[in-house]
Amino acid sequence: MLHIRQARPEDQSALRKIDTATWTADVSPAPPPPDDAAFFGERIQPADVLVAVRPARAAGRATVPAEDTRAGRRLIAAMLLAAAALDLTRCGLVLATARQAGPAAGLVSVGLAAAALSVWAARRCQGARRWARCAALLIGVASAPQAAASGFRAGYAIPDVATAVLGVLLTVAVLATVRLAGQGEQSAEGPCALNAGR
Repeated sequence: MLHIRQARPEDQSALRKIDTATWTADVSPAPPPPDDAAFFGERIQPADVLVAVRPARAAGRATVPAEDTRAGRRLIAAMLLAAAALDLTRCGLVLATARQAGPAAGLVSVGLAAAALSVWAARRCQGARRWARCAALLIGVASAPQAAASGFRAGYAIPDVATAVLGVLLTVAVLATVRLAGQGEQSAEGPCALNAGR
């Protein structure tokens, strides 16, 4: 009789053997994994895998998508894209109200760079890159001071308030996603921890 349970770290060698035995070019574009490669790592955690167990040994597995963290990453990506849109809106306002070309060109350049960084981080966040979460956190933390720097003047009040609010929400979303991703693990890593083996 088979029992289904969540994987445990001690299932690693049995799961690697199952993966190696069932690998074909039809199911994976990657080369076959080496026999001594670790099964669990940054992309696959024991909490993501269900194991079919015969008495005393693993007999099969299924990877369970981590929907909580995927939904959080999608939310962060959407917020980063909104931040990029607000940066581009601010650029348009600068161009529409500019009296001198020099300072306007500098502000537009900075706005375009900020928008590009936000879009870049949004794309990487969808791929579950840790450093993208770090970039998203920094963008979120920097958004409120960036909005306050322009002084909430008449033409800029709406995008500045939206940027400040979005920055706070983005920061909270990144920290909440890191918390969700860390549940089930006893890890003290922050959102910007780097994997030295990569």
